[in-house]
Amino acid sequence: MTLGPACGGFLAKSIGLRQVFIVSAVLLGAVALLAIPLLPDSPPRHKTDLRTALAACGELLRSPPLLACFLASAGSCIGFGVFLTFMPLYAASLGYDPAHVGLIFAAQALTNVVGRVPIGMAADRRDRRWIVAGGLFCLALAVMAFGQTVRFELLILCAVLLGVGMALTFTAIGALIAELTPIVQRGLAMGIYNSCVYLGLTIGSTVFGLALKRIGYPSGFAAAGLVALASMLLFIVLLSRKTAPAPQ
Repeated sequence: MTLGPACGGFLAKSIGLRQVFIVSAVLLGAVALLAIPLLPDSPPRHKTDLRTALAACGELLRSPPLLACFLASAGSCIGFGVFLTFMPLYAASLGYDPAHVGLIFAAQALTNVVGRVPIGMAADRRDRRWIVAGGLFCLALAVMAFGQTVRFELLILCAVLLGVGMALTFTAIGALIAELTPIVQRGLAMGIYNSCVYLGLTIGSTVFGLALKRIGYPSGFAAAGLVALASMLLFIVLLSRKTAPAPQ
């Protein structure tokens, strides 16, 4: 995620956009061929039917702390989806080329990469709720600021702040979900979590795509940031009661 946008931006400028997709496809194929013989077997821990799985989903969604994590994931990814989809178009409207866009993406992703290890260490020692809340606040502020910024240096700073927010939010949320979920349901909980992530990205790309057409980039980015801010408030409210860790 760090190298792809940066390298893609430079390749698009030097060899063309169509060739970038071809290079990406070849690299993905090579990774798949290498991964198949190296991935370990993972036998199922237990068997379950559809009815039991649906009941387990309902049980997880009725847990306020887990619901808080799922809503925070969806809300933050709405803002991130707007960044991923519309920041290149916004930057192009300001006169920046694909190489500039690649650097903006790389600033976000590199900050995200560098930040996750120390934040993960902090999440083992500090209250994870406030790490998530701080991350959502940084993310919301960064997304709102994007639409108000025209200088390239400031766009890079917004991307760095967004990377900090993503690292804080998703590192601590993953640890929280593992802590709050019984071991026999952790795969299911992670499935719901990932569904929330991609639901948020989808909403950010589609719903806000329609909105941006009407209200423009500054207001659209501001609205996406407010959604992330609202998810932060919901997260804090739902996690207001301390919950015991799930049995190991």
